[in-house]
Amino acid sequence: DNAGTGAGDDTVLHNGATSGSILSIPPVKLLGSSVSGSVQSGSGVQNVGATVTGAVIANSVPTLPAFPQLNVTFPAQSIGDVNVQVGSRTLAPGSYDNLSVAMGATLSLRTGTYYFKTVHVSGTLNLETSAGAIHMDVQSSVLYDGSIVSNGDPSRFVLGYVGTGPVLIHSTFSGVIIAPNATLQLGLPKGAHTGAFFASQIKVFQGVQVTQVPFACTLP
Repeated sequence: DNAGTGAGDDTVLHNGATSGSILSIPPVKLLGSSVSGSVQSGSGVQNVGATVTGAVIANSVPTLPAFPQLNVTFPAQSIGDVNVQVGSRTLAPGSYDNLSVAMGATLSLRTGTYYFKTVHVSGTLNLETSAGAIHMDVQSSVLYDGSIVSNGDPSRFVLGYVGTGPVLIHSTFSGVIIAPNATLQLGLPKGAHTGAFFASQIKVFQGVQVTQVPFACTLP
């Protein structure tokens, strides 16, 4: 459940959100949330009705875990858009334009690397990871409010995002997200997220639970 954030805007846990120990270079705001562990910030720590079981250390710059390097080169050629409105479809690894999976539809992915310009998933991602990790690299937009079915550990699904717009995760997510230039919103509606999350800023919304899974997957 641990969280670590680098330089940027405030680290904020909203009402009902839960987390393990927090290491943050910017200020920390705990707004009616719960921290099972300690909080250390290189600036101030604001506690408004929150519960912290460990020490609260302000104005002490923490040593953050190493941020995974996202070295992505998008292929010059792509196959085109992937638009799954009904039923199910299986997609081979490769370079595509825009991905859209509608509510009620299913897209099956297998071990390998997928490249997209934008991703909008309201349906189901069925992940076959028995042969290794699935990498999904995205250029400019991610909106996820669907579901994930996987036969492997969450660390075997790695979503890498090179854009600067926010990564919007609006339903239960299982996997790894690496977004070094963007804000990651783990949010509404209330739900739980399992995996490892790395971003310029992470916002955890009211009632959302985040459970960390060690990230031991090697990036390609």
